[in-house]
This record gives sequence, structure tokens and C-alpha cells, in this order.
Amino acid sequence: MLRPTARIHFFGKGLTATIAEYASKALLTGNRANFHYVDTHIAYLVAESMNEDDLLFVCSLSGNTHQIVRMAQIAKGRMAREFADFENPHFPFGSKTTVLKKKSRRFVVEAVMILCIGEILVDVINEKTDRNHFSRFLGGAPFNVACAITKFGGEAGFIGNIGNDQLGSFLRQEADNQNLKYLKLDVKSQRDTSWAMVEIKKDGERKFRFQRRNGADFCFDPKTFDFSIFDQADIIHLGSLMLSEKAGRDFFDRAIYEIKNRGKKFSFDINYRKSIFRSVEEAFLIYQNYIPLADIIKYSEEELVAFTGTSDYSSTLFKLSEKDQLVCLTLGGRGSVFYWNGITELVPGIDVKPVDTTGAGDAFFGGILSKLEKMDLTALTKEKLREIFRFGNIAGGLTTLSKGAISSLPSLSEIYKFQ
Repeated sequence: MLRPTARIHFFGKGLTATIAEYASKALLTGNRANFHYVDTHIAYLVAESMNEDDLLFVCSLSGNTHQIVRMAQIAKGRMAREFADFENPHFPFGSKTTVLKKKSRRFVVEAVMILCIGEILVDVINEKTDRNHFSRFLGGAPFNVACAITKFGGEAGFIGNIGNDQLGSFLRQEADNQNLKYLKLDVKSQRDTSWAMVEIKKDGERKFRFQRRNGADFCFDPKTFDFSIFDQADIIHLGSLMLSEKAGRDFFDRAIYEIKNRGKKFSFDINYRKSIFRSVEEAFLIYQNYIPLADIIKYSEEELVAFTGTSDYSSTLFKLSEKDQLVCLTLGGRGSVFYWNGITELVPGIDVKPVDTTGAGDAFFGGILSKLEKMDLTALTKEKLREIFRFGNIAGGLTTLSKGAISSLPSLSEIYKFQ
């Protein structure tokens, strides 16, 4: 039952604006006054003056959920008493994304997405059979992670930057085919699309040479970036290549502030690349500002050695980790190690003959994050972590059996054959 004193508001976009209008008229027919908004700016202004006597219904079929969520955020901040949503299968983040649930007379947007932000670039790989033949592949660690999460049954979004050039067009076309819940690629007209030459060794390991002197990948502007998208996510995963540039670090600082302020989980892959920093000492000084802030963090064995001088993870992870921080350490073919509030274990990998290890760590981490989505980390047990890391190990191992970080991602059925 609606309280007689409640003020009722309807706000919809796209096709559901008609639904909102119909609902509004239906109430008017029953002599129940209400407000229906078509203009977004007017809706925002009204939401600013709402209080506990206001009841807001929001809905969207257009795919443009930012205005809907923003409206809900403003109203929620003014203590509007109730919210409702028309669920539908067409939201870019899935039908559950903007369902508004009551919690202690306040309401929150249910977050069901893992949002990855950072570099998307072209991996140029030389074919062994022809020294003059090169193949182009989608790349960039955070983009790879987003694609892996999606391939493994999770819901992921990605935000990155490309140049106004042929490589940028290639990335956009290929990225559109990855079935991400949300994809935003900003074109930096004065910048070039970043790319990396990948040299694959006989054992499948690789060496990177990045071309990003005038690159677009790190050009995020904290003054214009719409951080309200963070409310759509449970976990925000930030790529590390931007840390080599001041502009990237400025964005990183603001992003972490927004993550913490909104109560989200911060995921961070060290992904140290020697060629983009002047020295490992410089890189470590930068990274140590962010490592303690991560809720979920991933190191490779090489990065552990580079930053600590030792591969003895049994003692090092204890020193590196923070309280309630999940530390993931990859050991190549030997498997991976987890460390969580004193709980640790080496989880063996699977026996494969690698063709190309590009993206294996991203597939591993995407597998881990896909299992942590919407999970309360404080409920993690050794048994659950063992299960999660086994899944990540299999995903990473199978990814090495062919070239390309994304094209080589295994299916869930292929992964489950090894479990």
C-alpha cells in the first residue's frame, strides 16, 4: 500500500519511457497524483530535493543505464524511501544490474559486473614459419582479463583508449565481438593506438617491446571520466601499464579513491613490464603506493623476484600481504599460490606443452575473478580457495596451447574436463 502522503515519481529512458508514462497515467486515472519525467536534467533537479516522502520508479530498455543509475543515486542520497525497477534482458550489464533492493530503509544498486579499466592494444606476433609474416591479435592485460571473465561465465565490462587509426579500428571491431556486458573505447584523436611486438621463444615464453611513445592507452582524464559507472560493479580491476606515465598515475589515484569511497573491491595485477620503466627501482617505488590498497592482487614469480630479490614465497607473501588482502602468485607450469590472512597453499598446475604463454596469466586471473564475483571475501576458506585456484590454473594452462591471448581462451567445458 502506498502512503497517502508519498510523492510518486516515474523516470524511464528509451522504450520504457512509454511504460513509465502508462503507469503514471494509470495512477492519474485512479486520482493518484504523481510525476513523470522525460527530460533528464529536470529529473536530476527534482531528485536533488527528494526526501523520505518520495517514491521513485526507474526503468530502462535503451541500454543507456547511466542516467537511470544517476537518478537513483541522487534520490538515494536524499533518503527517498523506496525504489523499484522493471527488470529486462536488454540492459548492457544484464537484467540484474539495476534492480534496486531495500536495505535498512535505504537502497543500493545491486552490482553484478567486474569492471576492467586500462590498456587495450595490438599484440603483433611473428610466425615461426615465416620471419617476415606477422599476425595481429587483441591484447592488453585488463582487456584480456575482461574477456576471460566473460568466457568463463562471469559478467565483465571494459573501458580503454584507442587512437584514430587503422589499429584502433581493428581493436574496436574485434572488441565488439567479445560479448562484454559493457564496452567503452574512447578515441584519442591526437594519439596513436598502442601496440606491442611479441617475441615468442622456443619454450613458449615471450618478450614484449611496446610502441606507445604517443600512445593512447594511458590517456584517462580523471576530470572527465564518469566514475558513476563504478556503482555498476562489484570488483574494479585496474591495468598497471598506465602507472608508467604521470597522467595514468593521476587517474589511478582518483580511481582508487572512488573505488574505496563507493565500497567496491580493488583488483590489481602487477604485470610489470621492464621496457616501460627506467628501472625496476622506479617501478617498485610507484607500485608500492598501490599494492597495500588492493583487495585482490596478483604477482608472477618473476615479479616477486624483481621486487623482493627472492623467490622464497613462503616467507615473502606474509611480508607483502595486508589484512583481508587476497594474494595470488603464479608459478608458470608449477601452478599458483594463494595467501589469505595466514591461509596459504600451492595449487599444482596442469601438464601442457606451451605454444604461446601470452595471456596465460590474464586467463588465470580472469578465472579467479570470475569465481570471486559477488563473493564475500571474508567467507573464503582454504578449501574454497583451492577450488578457485585450481580453476584458474586450468584456464591459464589451456590458454598456452595456441597463439593469441583471447583467441586461445578455453571454454568452460574444456576447463571442467580437467577438474
